[in-house]
Amino acid sequence: MDAELADLDFLIAEFDAALAAVPAERLDVSPADGGWSAREVLAHLVVTVEGYASCLEALLARDSAAPRGQKSTWFARFLRGALERPGRRYSAPRAFRPTAAHASLDVSALLAAHQRLRAAAAAVQARGLTGVRFGTPVGRLLRLDAVDAVRVQVAHGRRHLAQMQRALQT
Repeated sequence: MDAELADLDFLIAEFDAALAAVPAERLDVSPADGGWSAREVLAHLVVTVEGYASCLEALLARDSAAPRGQKSTWFARFLRGALERPGRRYSAPRAFRPTAAHASLDVSALLAAHQRLRAAAAAVQARGLTGVRFGTPVGRLLRLDAVDAVRVQVAHGRRHLAQMQRALQT
């Protein structure tokens, strides 16, 4: 899990470096291809990262006697592979789509969500629960362990960082 936490730390630093100096009004410019604006991508990331952080926090709150996985699930391998495929567009699940309620989110909200995920993942590691599988925010029957959850969020974050940078170039 140390490598995954280091990857998450690097991703957080990438977002901070790429977006810290971006004026707030630039976040609302929609790209020419009709995709999400940088703020909409940011909102999507905040909701997703907070969803995974909540799952890890729930894992910490419940009994740790759940069965532990020995390797990545097929779902984790599929999801990471799909997120790492460049150029392919996917429709976000409805729960993860930006709404008007997210219009005020800024880069600090994403950094706070990432820090919350990182703290929860580190606590899971400290308690020796990294192999315990849990239902994801995508669907309770789609199960991951904490290591794969962080891997998925890093792949997801990298994908959307590139998307935000493209949106900001328009």
